[in-house]
Amino acid sequence: MVQSPLTMDYEETGDYAPVSQSQQSISAIPEITTTSNAIKNIIKSYSNDPAEWGSNISEDLREYFSKNQIQNKYVDYSASKRTYTDITRYLTKELFIRKRNNAECITRDWMIYSPSTGTIFCVPCKLYSSLSHALATSGFNDWKNAAARLREHENSPDHRKCVFIFTDRANPECRIDRALIEQEVHEQKYWREVLRRVVDVVKFLGERGLPFRGTDELFGSPQNGAFLGILELIAKYDPFLEQHIKKYGGSGRGVSNYMSSTIVEEFIELMGNKVAQVIVQELYTAKYFSLIVDSTPDLSHVDQLAIVLRYVNKDGPVERLLGFVPIYSHTGEHLENTVLSFLAVLKINIQDCRGQSYDNASNMSGRYNGLQARIRAINQLAYYVPCSAHSLNLVGTCAAESCLKAATFFNLLECIYVFFSSSTHRWNILKNELCKAPGNLSVKGLSGTRWAARSDATKALRIGFQYVKNALRELESSDHQVRVQHEAKSLLGKLNHFETAILLVVWGNILERLNATSKTLQNTKICLSEVVILYNSLIAYVQIIRDSFDTYELEAKKLTRDHTYAGEGKRLKKRKTFADESPFDDVNQHMSARNKFITETFYVLTDSLIAELKRRNQCYECLNNRFDIFNTNLPISDLRSSADKLQKKLPRGSRRLFYRRIFTIFCIDTPGIHGVPNGNEAIYNCQGLAKNISKY
Repeated sequence: MVQSPLTMDYEETGDYAPVSQSQQSISAIPEITTTSNAIKNIIKSYSNDPAEWGSNISEDLREYFSKNQIQNKYVDYSASKRTYTDITRYLTKELFIRKRNNAECITRDWMIYSPSTGTIFCVPCKLYSSLSHALATSGFNDWKNAAARLREHENSPDHRKCVFIFTDRANPECRIDRALIEQEVHEQKYWREVLRRVVDVVKFLGERGLPFRGTDELFGSPQNGAFLGILELIAKYDPFLEQHIKKYGGSGRGVSNYMSSTIVEEFIELMGNKVAQVIVQELYTAKYFSLIVDSTPDLSHVDQLAIVLRYVNKDGPVERLLGFVPIYSHTGEHLENTVLSFLAVLKINIQDCRGQSYDNASNMSGRYNGLQARIRAINQLAYYVPCSAHSLNLVGTCAAESCLKAATFFNLLECIYVFFSSSTHRWNILKNELCKAPGNLSVKGLSGTRWAARSDATKALRIGFQYVKNALRELESSDHQVRVQHEAKSLLGKLNHFETAILLVVWGNILERLNATSKTLQNTKICLSEVVILYNSLIAYVQIIRDSFDTYELEAKKLTRDHTYAGEGKRLKKRKTFADESPFDDVNQHMSARNKFITETFYVLTDSLIAELKRRNQCYECLNNRFDIFNTNLPISDLRSSADKLQKKLPRGSRRLFYRRIFTIFCIDTPGIHGVPNGNEAIYNCQGLAKNISKY
């Protein structure tokens, strides 16, 4: 709960300031979706703010607050500000306690605070008094004389009379409808016990992402789904729930049992709203956040936009999914309106956004009309950082499509998997062969999005290369179906190509490194400087592969006996030369099959990888150079230059605050800064930062 201001007087120019956005209570956070109107019509409630009750007090309102006493004690008191001639005062929670002469403390249960007017009311007098005074009509806010005035009011005959009426009405023993109230209390306890069990089951299934419904909603049916099934299981050991199911289970429409699919959906909605409120409250405390957005269609073919926020709490960086929003267009303008409207409902200020991370689609990452460009037009500090793991997948995709033989290689992997997996007979033959291979691996299929699947498929084929070929030979010679024999022969012929063995070795090494790097990049606690290091390391690794073709050729020779390249030993087709051409102008005509493979496949593959890695790494290097002052490995000698470099990118009004904060962190809060080997240089940098503070 948010605590009230301290019990003391504040000068007009004193230290007190109203509670900031990060200190707002969770109750102030709006719901993403509203509860159904049916619940609102059934449950009749009134505002906890007495200023909104009006002057005509109804019997329903008196009855409601006789049973539901409130006080608004632990709320924000900033609206209670009252300025006198020489001082400013606020309501304090100490006024809710009365101290007797014998030092005994008694809570003033009759007093209630109005957040809208910043005043206090007397609930019994507001409901039952016929006199006109501030505590019963407009509200009291004379904090300078509050202690004396409240003491006078407590001792007044009218207040005591109203308290007696209020107390008698709230006491069931003093009412003529005592039996009805007792029955109502019994019913409330009964249904609360039912709801306690139902809510626990909903939470259990919801946390694990398990389906709730089955094909029917009948107790005793094995197709009634996980929700009703778990309730039946609990009922075996819970006599209360067992009796409830016997009495109300299968009662049909018109009878409330709190076990239908409708109530389950309402509980899921309420829990989702509560989770969103907690996330937004954490965000209010953290203040600054990064925005992550992506869209995907669900099973009903509705395209939904997933909105994720990344911020830092007391445990470190966290990522929280806020919700899914249906979208009907993929243009940058529509995505911008959808995201901003969603954040506006939650009262999340887009000006507090400090980063964006999307995939590399043009409608998201476009420099002019993409979502990131449109948000940066609103908030220039919302820097765009492409998803590093997704960028790595696109690098691999670009390399796989860079030349014909590279694309054909992955098509061969998929064809081998489909050929064996489409028949249990063929799969058993392959399984018997692969049992002899080290690691006991099996061939794997490819995935359109997960490049880790390509790494697994390449690794499995490389280890079981000879055994897969043996299985194909067996099917080629023994299977009675001509079609199967033809497919086995075709696949075996492709595997016997020397180029296939070379690509298997090369892609195996590249994909293994890509997969390991991708897993590291997906770590939620990775920093920008580590991303740059990983990309640079990957670029250097691919460059080494490019310069080591002979090494991989030798490894490929160990996999297959045929060491000849396609085209070797065949007569080359000679193109007719024209009068203005030399016989040596056609370079390919005089190139060997090995050199042609190196030039047209191997170099194209590795060069496209290096080029794409460098291009996508430029964005990360640019951001890393800009924010390298936050790099924990930054030498102290580079502190001043890094601070100067970053402040040039900030709005001019915030530069002075920036230098003050950097100076405090690195030059005052950091222990032992003068104990570094280059201590004089460290002092010089700190003095330079201090001078820059005075400039702004």
